[in-house]
Amino acid sequence: MSREHKYKAYINNPIHGTGIFKVKSINFNPLVVTVIIPNGKYIDDIELTDEVQFFEDEVKLLEYIGIKDCNEKEIYEGYIVKVTWANKRNSIDYIVKYTEDCGYYRLESVTDKFELDTFCGYDTDQLEVIGNIYQNLELLEN
Repeated sequence: MSREHKYKAYINNPIHGTGIFKVKSINFNPLVVTVIIPNGKYIDDIELTDEVQFFEDEVKLLEYIGIKDCNEKEIYEGYIVKVTWANKRNSIDYIVKYTEDCGYYRLESVTDKFELDTFCGYDTDQLEVIGNIYQNLELLEN
């Protein structure tokens, strides 16, 4: 069984704004990412979009890790997730990170940088996306 390969992109651009946007296409050599950005115009309540290309130094790619949270929201690298234990009383906020040398996604605790965990053994109803490391810096503060 193979997982779906999807990306989003964090953009911080004076012309096109700041945010996490859907990626339409990626050219990896050299890195050029085409992003779909809402342009603020509407036709019959349908928001129109622009396709804008960004180069390597202008974009941060977030890869979909193949798991959805308790609200069916896709989890991407760089997201902050709240993991709630089965007793529903205890939870820890984690950053989703990719471990290059081991080739898997892991959870790094926001409050204790040495506390690491993998996604093994968690049910999706224990995971909730609460933000990301680019737009929700307040979640990273102790």
